[in-house]
Amino acid sequence: MKTPDEIKKGLEACGTLDGDCENCPYDDGRQLLCVDRLRKDAHAYIQHLENKLKAYEWYEGENADENT
Repeated sequence: MKTPDEIKKGLEACGTLDGDCENCPYDDGRQLLCVDRLRKDAHAYIQHLENKLKAYEWYEGENADENT
């Protein structure tokens, strides 16, 4: 998995209709494969962040009564 900054840069580059492959850290000349890797990394990073949040009791409203 690439770094969070590389993932964000890749998402920004792919976020336009024509794409900005030249500035994308995932660009390897095979557009469909780089987008697939970007999606997988973005998904893995989101899961990583969710797991970090689960370590805190505030995730998904746990202890919501205590935090209000």
